[in-house]
Amino acid sequence: MALDAGDRLDFELAGKVIAGDRELDAEYAAGLRRLLTRAIEDPRGFEVTVQAAFVLKSLERIGDHARNLARHVLSMQAVDTEASGADTGPAKS
Repeated sequence: MALDAGDRLDFELAGKVIAGDRELDAEYAAGLRRLLTRAIEDPRGFEVTVQAAFVLKSLERIGDHARNLARHVLSMQAVDTEASGADTGPAKS
Protein backbone atom coordinates (compact mmCIF):
# COMPACT_ATOMS: atom_id res chain seq x y z
CA MET A 1 0.00 0.00 0.00
CA ALA A 2 2.79 2.43 0.82
CA LEU A 3 4.41 1.84 -2.56
CA ASP A 4 1.05 2.36 -4.28
CA ALA A 5 0.56 5.60 -2.35
CA GLY A 6 3.95 6.82 -3.53
CA ASP A 7 3.48 5.67 -7.10
CA ARG A 8 0.10 7.39 -7.44
CA LEU A 9 0.81 10.22 -4.97
CA ASP A 10 -2.32 9.04 -3.18
CA PHE A 11 -2.29 11.08 0.03
CA GLU A 12 -5.42 9.41 1.41
CA LEU A 13 -3.87 5.96 0.99
CA ALA A 14 -0.69 7.21 2.68
CA GLY A 15 -2.79 8.25 5.67
CA LYS A 16 -4.34 4.78 5.78
CA VAL A 17 -0.88 3.20 5.79
CA ILE A 18 0.12 5.34 8.77
CA ALA A 19 -3.07 4.42 10.63
CA GLY A 20 -2.50 0.75 9.78
CA ASP A 21 0.96 0.88 11.36
CA ARG A 22 -0.60 1.72 14.70
CA GLU A 23 -2.78 -1.38 14.40
CA LEU A 24 0.23 -3.46 13.41
CA ASP A 25 2.15 -2.22 16.47
CA ALA A 26 -0.74 -3.31 18.70
CA GLU A 27 -0.86 -6.72 17.00
CA TYR A 28 2.90 -7.09 17.47
CA ALA A 29 2.61 -6.37 21.20
CA ALA A 30 -0.28 -8.82 21.58
CA GLY A 31 1.58 -11.52 19.63
CA LEU A 32 4.70 -11.05 21.72
CA ARG A 33 2.65 -11.39 24.91
CA ARG A 34 1.15 -14.64 23.59
CA LEU A 35 4.60 -15.97 22.73
CA LEU A 36 5.98 -15.10 26.16
CA THR A 37 3.01 -16.77 27.84
CA ARG A 38 3.61 -19.87 25.73
CA ALA A 39 7.31 -19.89 26.65
CA ILE A 40 6.47 -19.68 30.34
CA GLU A 41 3.88 -22.44 30.11
CA ASP A 42 6.13 -24.81 28.11
CA PRO A 43 9.86 -23.97 28.34
CA ARG A 44 10.73 -26.93 26.07
CA GLY A 45 9.64 -24.87 23.06
CA PHE A 46 11.65 -21.82 24.08
CA GLU A 47 13.92 -21.87 21.00
CA VAL A 48 10.94 -21.91 18.64
CA THR A 49 9.33 -19.13 20.64
CA VAL A 50 12.42 -16.96 20.33
CA GLN A 51 12.57 -17.54 16.57
CA ALA A 52 8.88 -16.65 16.27
CA ALA A 53 9.54 -13.45 18.22
CA PHE A 54 12.25 -12.50 15.71
CA VAL A 55 9.82 -13.11 12.86
CA LEU A 56 7.21 -10.90 14.56
CA LYS A 57 9.77 -8.15 15.06
CA SER A 58 10.81 -8.33 11.41
CA LEU A 59 7.20 -7.99 10.30
CA GLU A 60 6.72 -5.05 12.64
CA ARG A 61 9.80 -3.37 11.14
CA ILE A 62 8.36 -3.83 7.64
CA GLY A 63 5.32 -1.94 8.89
CA ASP A 64 7.55 0.82 10.23
CA HIS A 65 9.28 1.15 6.86
CA ALA A 66 5.91 1.32 5.09
CA ARG A 67 4.83 4.02 7.54
CA ASN A 68 8.01 6.00 6.83
CA LEU A 69 7.37 5.79 3.08
CA ALA A 70 3.81 7.00 3.63
CA ARG A 71 5.10 9.91 5.70
CA HIS A 72 7.38 10.89 2.81
CA VAL A 73 4.37 10.82 0.48
CA LEU A 74 2.47 13.11 2.84
CA SER A 75 5.46 15.45 3.00
CA MET A 76 5.30 15.66 -0.80
CA GLN A 77 1.71 16.82 -0.41
CA ALA A 78 2.86 19.68 1.80
CA VAL A 79 5.56 20.68 -0.71
CA ASP A 80 3.07 20.42 -3.58
CA THR A 81 0.60 22.63 -1.70
CA GLU A 82 3.30 25.25 -1.04
CA ALA A 83 4.53 25.15 -4.65
CA SER A 84 1.05 25.62 -6.07
CA GLY A 85 0.62 28.78 -4.02
CA ALA A 86 -2.47 27.48 -2.28
CA ASP A 87 -3.65 29.55 0.64
CA THR A 88 -2.48 27.59 3.68
CA GLY A 89 -3.38 30.09 6.35
CA PRO A 90 -3.08 33.69 7.43
CA ALA A 91 -0.42 35.81 5.76
CA LYS A 92 2.78 36.33 7.71
CA SER A 93 3.82 39.88 8.43
